[in-house]
Amino acid sequence: MKKISVLFLLTIWFAFTATITAQNTVLSPAFPQVIPQSPEVNRLIGMINYPVSYNTGLVKTEIPIYEIKLNSGYTLPVKLVYQSSGFKPNERSL
Repeated sequence: MKKISVLFLLTIWFAFTATITAQNTVLSPAFPQVIPQSPEVNRLIGMINYPVSYNTGLVKTEIPIYEIKLNSGYTLPVKLVYQSSGFKPNERSL
């Protein structure tokens, strides 16, 4: 009977000390870990940030040149648009 009561008291003591120490732990470090990215990762992140057309899967690359403001309040953008599908020989024109 004495062994059971000692075991019971140790279990309760362990449970209380575990919860007390668990509440005092620091969840976030004081200084963030700064690890420089490799060149491959930098290139991959750069490729992810390009806007992609969900219909064709092509990259939408536009370079704004000028914006013409009309008297009626409308604006007419002048921009260069690059089509990333490339040149395909023997492709029929529309």
